[in-house]
Amino acid sequence: MNRICVWIHRALIAVSALLLLGSLVFYLSRWSSLPVEAGIHFGPDGNFDVYESRFYGFYPHLIGGLIVGGLTFSGLVIRKKHTGLRIRPEGERLFKTELLFTLDAIALLISCFFTYWSRCVALQVPMQLGMIRTLLSLIFLCAAAGIILQVITCLLHREKTAPSKNPGLRHRLCRLIAWLFTAASWGVLAVSLERLPSAPEAHESMPGSFYLANFNTYADKWVLLAVYGAGLLLMILCEALTVRAGKRRDTTLVTLLDRCKAILGTGFFWWTLLLISESPIGPVSVILFTALLALSIGAYIRSRHRQPDADNKE
Repeated sequence: MNRICVWIHRALIAVSALLLLGSLVFYLSRWSSLPVEAGIHFGPDGNFDVYESRFYGFYPHLIGGLIVGGLTFSGLVIRKKHTGLRIRPEGERLFKTELLFTLDAIALLISCFFTYWSRCVALQVPMQLGMIRTLLSLIFLCAAAGIILQVITCLLHREKTAPSKNPGLRHRLCRLIAWLFTAASWGVLAVSLERLPSAPEAHESMPGSFYLANFNTYADKWVLLAVYGAGLLLMILCEALTVRAGKRRDTTLVTLLDRCKAILGTGFFWWTLLLISESPIGPVSVILFTALLALSIGAYIRSRHRQPDADNKE
């Protein structure tokens, strides 16, 4: 990366951190004016639906800081390490720049989201749903645009005969992404489970419930543990199959499983954020992640078909 891109990257990260820091300072300045039981979570209509201790108001700063910190660390790894992709040097530089700026843009938008959340809690005012939908849509669009640009870069700058400079890096990076987002999903669930809202009209019969925006209904929030447990078991199964395929030196299968883990981990985390913000899981995100999985499977079948002998030698 050239010096200008590096400075832009640092500026974006600095703005993201300053937004969260500024929101924390503002929240602390409003501490004495907040009620002991403050509104800390918002329902589908943008009004408060959970009132808890004002200490829960630090939740946006905690989660926002963890996400931005994780993205910043990922950017540091991206700058220092070779991607292992079979593309020309100019393509390598362009790919890393696109990936870095995609993460920076997502970090900035996430900081804006949690800063706005913290502001509403500090002032005890409702959220504007249009603002939330806009920010979430922009986060998704940035991720989608980044993926598309990086795929195009790989196609335009691919070097078919060039050996990978670090074939193990891509494997480790996919594993890191998959388990980082999986752990983050469980972390968000652990922080949010206690204060997930209950149905206002069903406190007696359903004291512990969460809102499903896609179905406009409430369900027992402990069902989430079964869903998240199934997702974790799926990730563990993929990891075990990856290890087994690695021992057999079946690199084609290892690549497929790595991609699937990264896609599943990222998708699960995205849907977790939508769930706790009581936003519906839109068809666009479902179609995108399904398409990425389908493309990965298609690439695996194509590679297996091209090199059947090489894959079966071991």
